[in-house]
Amino acid sequence: MPEYESGMLRHVATILAALLFLCSGAEAERRIALVIGNGAYQNVPQLPNPPKDAALIGKALAQAGFAVTLQSDLDHDGLIKALRAFARASDGADWAVLYYAGHGIEMGGVNYLIPVDARLETDRDVGFEAVPVDQVMSAIDGARALRMVILDACRNNPFAVAMQKRSGAGRDIGRGLALIEPAKATLVAYSAKAGTIALDGEGADSPFAAALATHLVEPGVEVDKLFRLVRDDVLEATGNKQEPFVYGSLPGRQSFYFVPPGPGGNGGEQGKPAPNPPPTTNTTETDYQAAERVGTVAAWDAFLRKHGNDAGDFYVELAKAARQKLAALPPPLPTPPPQPAPPQGQPAEIEYAFVGPVAPPDPWLALRTQPSASQGQRLMEMPEGTLFQVLRQQGQWSYVRLRDGTEGWANSGWIKCCKYLPASGEPSKTAYSFVGPTPGPDHWLALRDQPSATTGQRLRQMAEGTLLEVLRQEGQWAYIRLRDGTEGWANTTWIRCCKSSPE
Repeated sequence: MPEYESGMLRHVATILAALLFLCSGAEAERRIALVIGNGAYQNVPQLPNPPKDAALIGKALAQAGFAVTLQSDLDHDGLIKALRAFARASDGADWAVLYYAGHGIEMGGVNYLIPVDARLETDRDVGFEAVPVDQVMSAIDGARALRMVILDACRNNPFAVAMQKRSGAGRDIGRGLALIEPAKATLVAYSAKAGTIALDGEGADSPFAAALATHLVEPGVEVDKLFRLVRDDVLEATGNKQEPFVYGSLPGRQSFYFVPPGPGGNGGEQGKPAPNPPPTTNTTETDYQAAERVGTVAAWDAFLRKHGNDAGDFYVELAKAARQKLAALPPPLPTPPPQPAPPQGQPAEIEYAFVGPVAPPDPWLALRTQPSASQGQRLMEMPEGTLFQVLRQQGQWSYVRLRDGTEGWANSGWIKCCKYLPASGEPSKTAYSFVGPTPGPDHWLALRDQPSATTGQRLRQMAEGTLLEVLRQEGQWAYIRLRDGTEGWANTTWIRCCKSSPE
């Protein structure tokens, strides 16, 4: 038989085999996962590891054939939105897995996950600011074969201490998380068993996340055994201080594997290759790293144009999340046209803040693409004394514009206010505040010889916008110096700093 005819017959045979396979009803499992790492808390000290733990677990789940949605540093609205979208996606899926790393709290027997913008001062705030785990459980109800929630959220919680001091006779705030009895074919895995505290870890990842990521990608390890292995690793890594625990049960007639056994393995009902393995090639990873270094929407678009057809790939899903987060940032304000310099001796129209003394070892403040030390790419290093305008604020971050027009986010902890830029265009050595809006009918602030409105004699009426130095404070009064050298006392209620900050 001619060689070309033989090749054609082999090709036809391959097509027929594929058609027979499709007609047999065989279908790959659909596995989905939502992975959340909350670390950039706005009202308590930040957690360094949860976003890194989430990225580690997301990568492992992607290698196990899951379509992974990776999220980090979600506020209350963002957390609710992510859970709602995942609930819709879980309908009809075979496996639905939700992993959360960050702060959690138990109160009155109910477990809650803590968004990064939560402000918990008393027990009454919890229902409004936090998200109950019951709502998390409902997000995986639609999965058909296995539903799993993994909570690496039992860290020592700084909210609880303050709440216990202020709540008085309110509801008890527990240690760790409370026991959950999930429904059939549902597992809830805790990084530390009910009522105990998990450790955040001294290294790059928490002990629980490191152990879970290691065993999750091992072929032929059933889910029940996988979590026993994780438990042993964590106990060893923490000197028996932390013991993970799994609540719930699985059907006994079926075997569950994150990564099924390979050919010749110990079989089981899922003894077939993991569905849709992600093509995490060196090219994909290299291109992702290049786009991450650039850190713009255009860079992520270029990456997705090249790799966007690789559905379920870890780096593709991560790139989509990075692009979405970057695109959601408010657009930078247009750079105003240059204004003519005011007459000599008159104040300039722009008040500048500046980089104050920064903590060692780095004598500079980073300007970043996002309001996050872990997610925001560094645009430049601003040395002490760098002048800029503060355009708006978000939590502990300020969106600033440098004198050359460069814009980005900087940590407000190292920003001082104000440095007045005189008409000469040179930075002043003096930090100025100013008289803010004052109530009618008198739109001025009194400068007095004593810190008292009744006994202090009025030295001058200071109009709104008057520049002044605050030399010291005494209660609600400030001892100030005007630009002509006059000194006296003024009520701090009507003193503002800086003009560029939102009121």
